[in-house]
Amino acid sequence: MYAPSFARISAAHTPALAAWFSPEQRHNQRVGVLADQLAAHCGLSARQRQLVVWGAAWHDLGKFDLSPRLVNKPGPLTGPEWVLMRRHPRLGAIRAYRLGAPLAVVEMIDAHHERWDGRGYGSGLARHQIPLGAQMISLADVFDAMISARPYKRPMSVGATLERMAADRERAFHPELLDLALLLFEAHAATLCLVA
Repeated sequence: MYAPSFARISAAHTPALAAWFSPEQRHNQRVGVLADQLAAHCGLSARQRQLVVWGAAWHDLGKFDLSPRLVNKPGPLTGPEWVLMRRHPRLGAIRAYRLGAPLAVVEMIDAHHERWDGRGYGSGLARHQIPLGAQMISLADVFDAMISARPYKRPMSVGATLERMAADRERAFHPELLDLALLLFEAHAATLCLVA
């Protein structure tokens, strides 16, 4: 499955951004693998799966427009910092659009932090207004973020992560898609998330 490289996007990076880039790229690759597994089990065509993988690979592209100090902050974000952080899906969608990404990919990037109950961020989309690909990317992103070490948190176990995600059924996630994701992620956690 094709996943675009960030190399041409990151050509002008500063050293500080480069330090952030490599772990973020690995996260994006893992999210792409997980989202592709969901897309395959949902019966999406090869072209649709390719778009989902591309959206996953670029889902956090907007973080390049934020300060690496903000993105890697070791403690909780302040109110004003959250305002900035919540802009990254739209910033990423704009960047992807300018790079010539297909509109479906741009929409996935823009909507990957929307929630099933409409309380996410982006445009306030809810339920089936959220592109299916964005919902798949969201599930994969949350799973990988929770089981991975981040500057601001320790990794959670796969079991605890799946329980936490299950608790958000019909709030953060499409209920049937979440059920499928929980089964897939549990069954393939060792191979899908080799290096968290």
